[in-house]
Amino acid sequence: MDSSSDTTANFLYFGVILLAVLSTVAATYRHRIRQGLRHFVIWVGIVLVLVAGYAYRSDVTAVGRRTLAALVPGMAVSTGEAGEVAVVRGSDGHFHVRARVNAATLDLMVDTGASSVVLTYGDALDAGLNPDALSFTAQVSTANGVTSAAPVTLDRLTIGDIQLARIPALIARPGALTTSLLGNSVLNRLTSFTIEGDRLVMRQ
Repeated sequence: MDSSSDTTANFLYFGVILLAVLSTVAATYRHRIRQGLRHFVIWVGIVLVLVAGYAYRSDVTAVGRRTLAALVPGMAVSTGEAGEVAVVRGSDGHFHVRARVNAATLDLMVDTGASSVVLTYGDALDAGLNPDALSFTAQVSTANGVTSAAPVTLDRLTIGDIQLARIPALIARPGALTTSLLGNSVLNRLTSFTIEGDRLVMRQ
């Protein structure tokens, strides 16, 4: 069915609703015409709002997504395109992403200078990993200097609509890192990522 047929069908549908409302009002208020007309106008307004909402539903959805992203920095919100999400820059000037790592929801700071995902010791425990059973053989640079970290492979990592599996990562020693990092072992798996003002857009 083409768009003109859809438009005609929608007008007929809402026309039937309007006639039904008019008939109900006329039957209910046949001795109170003025009150009936006032209620009829109210119902017409409600119907028009519903029609407008239906006609511009895609625009309303897009505005809702942008509003949600602005209210909750770090929350990955779908842009409406398949496999594409956006996050808003945090108050500290960095992009933080709320990601599902294995079975845990973690806050990861996006760091294009980090070669890998780097988890704090506490986040690793939350994600179901056991750092004590691993070897801290890798060297990583942090704000506190160079420290050793344990190489691991994350079963899965999800950021909104983006889902990745078997992600190389590192676990920092206790106290060596205050925030987990989202590095290039994830970013390089994406089709692209761009910074658009205060938004980071990631595409799988």
